Amino acid sequence: MNRLTGQPEDSDPVQENLADVPAEVTQVLYEHWQALRDNPDPALRVRIKVGERQYNVESISLPDDCVAFLIETDNEQARNNVLYTVLHDLQNPLTGIKGFVELIENVGPLNERQEHYAGRVYAAIGEITELASHLLDIAWIDSGIAVNRKPVNFAHLAHAVATSHIPHAQDRGIRLALDIDPVSPVECDERRMKQVLNNLVGNAIKYSNEGEVIVSVKETDGIVEFSVIDQGIGIPEEFQEKIFERFFRVQSRETDNIQGTGLGLAITYEILQKHGVTLHVESESGVGSHFFFRLPAVSIPDPHE
Repeated sequence: MNRLTGQPEDSDPVQENLADVPAEVTQVLYEHWQALRDNPDPALRVRIKVGERQYNVESISLPDDCVAFLIETDNEQARNNVLYTVLHDLQNPLTGIKGFVELIENVGPLNERQEHYAGRVYAAIGEITELASHLLDIAWIDSGIAVNRKPVNFAHLAHAVATSHIPHAQDRGIRLALDIDPVSPVECDERRMKQVLNNLVGNAIKYSNEGEVIVSVKETDGIVEFSVIDQGIGIPEEFQEKIFERFFRVQSRETDNIQGTGLGLAITYEILQKHGVTLHVESESGVGSHFFFRLPAVSIPDPHE
């Protein structure tokens, strides 16, 4: 990885800091330097191409200066490919172990201690499997592969996802209410959008101890809105901008016993970003949370016209 260490604003990065950067990249990088230096977004990326080689220029904000990294995308993709292969191969043995743990009771009755140990093993495998799945999603997001958009019956999708969570909600003593209108189709990647909806509905139930979770789909002036409202523990205001960051979890007495990887919301947020959509949150500690996003409706031509 080539590195360009940024200097304070009165310095010229091209003159002082490009010793390790290919000479042919210098001019292109200099054209982007102002945007990289001034942009407050710590995740800003600029992709540049020099001949047949491509680079990502990533800006990371630091006090009084900026650091940019040139990452050759072929190498970055190679790392993602290795990660994807390892995680994909890991899922098969984990699934096998999980299946055998489920079959233990068929061998014979378990005493209380054995049931406890088997439950601990089953829960641990579930956590590892979830983490592997999330890391696979991160590898896909970072690969830059576009979502596979097509017209989708969004009301049907939302209804199917929400109803699949009813047993979980009932187990936790939570009422899951559906307020889903028949709306126009939206253009999205159906598999990835299902993942988004599952995460938002699942989180609303997971972070609630009582009350109601309302899943709604409405259409207004050609815009379809998906919304999940819960009466759960809520999110402190100071953390509401951080909850979409990778591996971030709110640390509090209420969340100590709630399992999670800190990746679910980040993946959900980034999948929606790939659709050109922003996930919004409104929340108050001890009252509940409201997550929502909006998609433009699409019209499907009548094949008989």
